[in-house]
Amino acid sequence: MTMEKNLPLVRVTVNGEPLTFILDSAAAGCVIDRERAASLGLTASGIA
Repeated sequence: MTMEKNLPLVRVTVNGEPLTFILDSAAAGCVIDRERAASLGLTASGIA
């Protein structure tokens, strides 16, 4: 984990692609751009 502009950032790998996400321990869920999710082979679930 690293800090940038007071945001905790974590490096993750999704389907072999390295990405950086903001870690928010109070978040109720995860948010990712629909087009980016599709390019990673992810499917949407939940309420948008």
